[in-house]
Amino acid sequence: MRDDTRQGTRGARGGQDRPGQYAELGLPLVELVRRGAREILQRAIAAEVQVQLDEFAAVSLIDGRRALVRNGYLPTRAILITLGPVEVQVPKVRDRCGSGVKFDSALVPPYVRRSARVAAALPWPYLKGISGGDLGEALAVLVGEGAKGLSAAALGRPEAQWSEDYRGCTRRSLEGKAYALGLRSPAETLPRTSTSFSIPRQIGYDTRHSVKPNAKSVSMIERPFWRQRIESAWREAPIVWLSGVRRCGKTTLAQSLGPDQIAYVNCDLPIVEDMVRDPSLFFSGCTRPVVVFDEIHQLRDPARVLKIGADAFPQLKILATGSSTLAASKKFRDTLTGRKRQVQLTPVSWHELPAFQVPLLRRLFHGGLPPALLAESKQPALYREWLDSFFARDIQRLFGFRDINRFNTLFEYLLQQSGGQFEVTKTAGALGIARATVESHVRALEITHAIDLVRPFHGGGQNELVKQPKVYAFDTGFVSFARGWDPLRQEDLGVLWEHLVLEHLKAHFPDTPVHYWRDKQGREVDFVLAHRRDHVDAIECKWNPEALDGTALQVFRSFYPKGRNFLVSPLAAPGYTKRIGAQEVRVCTPSELVPCDGS
Repeated sequence: MRDDTRQGTRGARGGQDRPGQYAELGLPLVELVRRGAREILQRAIAAEVQVQLDEFAAVSLIDGRRALVRNGYLPTRAILITLGPVEVQVPKVRDRCGSGVKFDSALVPPYVRRSARVAAALPWPYLKGISGGDLGEALAVLVGEGAKGLSAAALGRPEAQWSEDYRGCTRRSLEGKAYALGLRSPAETLPRTSTSFSIPRQIGYDTRHSVKPNAKSVSMIERPFWRQRIESAWREAPIVWLSGVRRCGKTTLAQSLGPDQIAYVNCDLPIVEDMVRDPSLFFSGCTRPVVVFDEIHQLRDPARVLKIGADAFPQLKILATGSSTLAASKKFRDTLTGRKRQVQLTPVSWHELPAFQVPLLRRLFHGGLPPALLAESKQPALYREWLDSFFARDIQRLFGFRDINRFNTLFEYLLQQSGGQFEVTKTAGALGIARATVESHVRALEITHAIDLVRPFHGGGQNELVKQPKVYAFDTGFVSFARGWDPLRQEDLGVLWEHLVLEHLKAHFPDTPVHYWRDKQGREVDFVLAHRRDHVDAIECKWNPEALDGTALQVFRSFYPKGRNFLVSPLAAPGYTKRIGAQEVRVCTPSELVPCDGS
């Protein structure tokens, strides 16, 4: 029989086994697990720091060097896990911008308390996580609550390494060896998502259960539609103002233009004010064709910087981002007329779902902000924290409102009423807030893209509504959160679907105001697009296309006979045309809602 502990035996990757490689198999199980725990913790920490470096990969200094780089290790330290102390090394990063960015491991906080679990009970759940390829489960056993702070990307890197180790293990010769432990491939243990309701697989997602997030980081997901919109806008003007609600992906989209193409400037950093104090000197030093000013409203005089860049350096393209329209800030008294085009980035829309690899019901339930959409489960804390951050960083800073409780009370009320008609006097009475306060707060919410007021379409007819708008919140995840819809039910889907169709219309018809139509008898058409005076498109939204009776559409067409009729449903793929009364109606998904010639 061969002695496989000697050098000369081929390893899993064609190399040779190390001397004494299997000697540790004679150790007690607890000691063996402790050694394995150290390796797993070290891998997870390395993955954490790499995720942070990836997030800042496109952030560079003016000379092109990366702003955030590795910078060695902290001294080796022992952390307490349930089996006792384990020594690990925590990497350091260097922030060359001087903005204070540092690496803090979720697994190695300053103080870690030892769990009260009995050490003898640990190996089984730990090994269960290892053999199942579930790093989160294994780390939860080792460090408890700290494991919850790890992102999907940080977990994905070590799990991928486990898969490679497993493949290597299966290729290794086991002749002459005796092992008692078996391993399963992580791929064999991935959970299968279940489907709610009887609907196509690409739509289904059971909101009662958490689903493992896509292993892709948000920065890896291409959004070509929006990049094309930006490129198209640059052909018309040197400055593109990219706006959208907080965390909808503006920074990631800007960085996706390519690190070799952009000079990225994070205006949240205090040093940037000094960097652009002399705009001509700053732009003269730019060696890349695109300059990105992220959160530019943080500068003291952003309009001056942009104006000099556009007028004196025509060879440069400028992308400026912010959470509001350009006119929201008092700093933009010069609105840069003729020098800019505006692009409003919406949350992840219908046509982007394949790229994000998420089903429709998940999009309706979690919403379209990428961090929420790709989260393992819907976490109320994420939505609450967003509301607080939105007030502090956008509303308070731009408009000077001081009462966060009053503002959030109104905002949450509008989230609950989203999709319905909005009346200022009724809202003020219901909340006990002055009418003038409601009006100013609603205006701020509109400017920051947190709500849309869809106004009625009318031709002056005495039987049509002419003033009262409908209010739509910016994201279905926040609507379901405010209404307590967890899990989603069949009756919830229609109104959320209507929101998603509106976002699609805003993205694909940016220069055409979206209206709705309603008469005094309550007959209503969900959305109306008036392309020309004599050409008006009518759009009805239904989860089930068989639910439309067509009465409102026929009344509407008696006033406005010319235009296209659409019945938009997620179940209408492929699309088809049917007749409702005297009207031909195209039944389709939002993918067919595109501008027609001349519109």
